Amino acid sequence: WDRDEMLLLPAWSELEERPSLVLVPHQVNHENMARLYQELHNRSIAYLPVSALNDNFNPEQEILVIDQTGYLLELYSIASFAYVGGGFGVNVHNTLEPAVYNIPVLFGPRYHNSPEAEALVAAGGATVIHDQKELAAALKTLTGDAAQRAARGLAAGAFVQERTGAAAIIAESIRHSITQSTATCQGANY
Repeated sequence: WDRDEMLLLPAWSELEERPSLVLVPHQVNHENMARLYQELHNRSIAYLPVSALNDNFNPEQEILVIDQTGYLLELYSIASFAYVGGGFGVNVHNTLEPAVYNIPVLFGPRYHNSPEAEALVAAGGATVIHDQKELAAALKTLTGDAAQRAARGLAAGAFVQERTGAAAIIAESIRHSITQSTATCQGANY
């Protein structure tokens, strides 16, 4: 989502100590990737597409751009925190995917389509970003304060853990309904 990227890239560039950045565009079609590569070039940001990954890649000097699908959950599992796009566009994308890995989540102001995102903010596992300045400050905090990053990550993970088990509850409810229906049918005189 280009509006999110246009805030993220300069905010990341402002950091004195830049963490490794893995950029996962929402769309990996040719047009969007060409636009993104041009934007990175215009900002003089070195990058490497994952499709061209080699032994010379230096995460301290280059952004890794994921130009293929299928990596997102694996990347969340090794991330320190995640910025989830869409919150400066139509609506935020899935905020629970990174939260399940005990990492803090950042996203833009259009998140009210997601009750989970609202609750994640209330639980302290997510931060809503309104502009580039706020994003730069949040990135600085998350990269510079390991204790706060860990606390927010644990809050995100706990939020998800507290809400697991829905399938088991639904299955038990269905089983109970079937048992009641069967008992009612057996006792009826037809």
